[in-house]
Amino acid sequence: MLVKVLIVEDELVVRNGISNFIKEMGHSFDLIGTASNGLEALEMIQSHSPHIVITDIKMPKMDGLTLAEKVKKMYPDIIIAILSGYADFTYATRAMRFGVSDYLLKPINKDVFGTTLNRLMAEVVKGSVKYSHLLQNQPKWDMGLIRLESELLDCVEMANKSGLSDKAQLFIAELRKRYQNDTIQSIPYLTDFLVSLRKRIITNDELRGFIEPIVEKTIESIVPETDFTRIEENIHYLLDSSVYIVGQYKKTTSPDLVIRCKEIMDANYNKEISLQEVAEIIGVSAAHLSRVVKKELGKNFTEYIVDLRIEKAKNMLESTNFKVMDISKTVGYDNPDYFSRIFKRQCGISPQDYRYHFLTKGVR
Repeated sequence: MLVKVLIVEDELVVRNGISNFIKEMGHSFDLIGTASNGLEALEMIQSHSPHIVITDIKMPKMDGLTLAEKVKKMYPDIIIAILSGYADFTYATRAMRFGVSDYLLKPINKDVFGTTLNRLMAEVVKGSVKYSHLLQNQPKWDMGLIRLESELLDCVEMANKSGLSDKAQLFIAELRKRYQNDTIQSIPYLTDFLVSLRKRIITNDELRGFIEPIVEKTIESIVPETDFTRIEENIHYLLDSSVYIVGQYKKTTSPDLVIRCKEIMDANYNKEISLQEVAEIIGVSAAHLSRVVKKELGKNFTEYIVDLRIEKAKNMLESTNFKVMDISKTVGYDNPDYFSRIFKRQCGISPQDYRYHFLTKGVR
């Protein structure tokens, strides 16, 4: 299956750069064209029916947010990703509410772009004809199964080999019990689970190259299979292999994840920014990002943001004559009294006293 991609970007250099990235990614992607604004993009979407649209936010004639909103209303199955700079973070979070699947920061990093495009392709594949016959009449997942699936996927994502076996046994045993080993009735659940597994853990070309073939083989194996024991063996093999591969990969990539998280936090510390929003932008679960940040930085997401805001405030108290009220708003606190309480809790003295001591003694 070729995944058709449309690029919408008014800057020629950026547009050409992204086009080259896509062409270098190989035969899985088909760049159907590029557009320099939203109006031009809508015409191309109507005539070429892309699977994925990657669009800048700020463009003439029609901006990216308007385009995203229109596309989602007219063609809800099209996957959309937003391109923008740090300064437009608020716009990006608004775009998420329109159904945008991802957010790419400029300047575009080739590796990050590849990871994102593969993740978007997983969304396309999930809704493609290739698997539609397996997902038709898909029964609803109740909270019990959702919880079991989430715990199992957490084990894979965190490369938790010790907890994997028990969670996998519980998940499969629950399906066996519900359908009395009827593989036909269980196939929609298993297929949906495998698609979720792919989306959760295949985050770049390297992981995709190792795990995707095993996922594909497992999906294909369960379709004609009538022996539930064989299905269970295939699922366990996939999960064990995935945990091993993810574990090897994480040994070298956790710092990179934190670096990107810090870049976003450093650029948006003075805005209303949540762990969930940052996790969505990076393309990992909030729970995973929280654990990695705590491990690598020695503090959680909220603590890092507070420390960053206080450091910025201290610099402003030292180097400017701005009122405390203005500094409070600049670093992200609309309520000056609340800011003063946080500052005193962190520094032991009020902002006013801090400025006085710095001016009189010249020390922090």
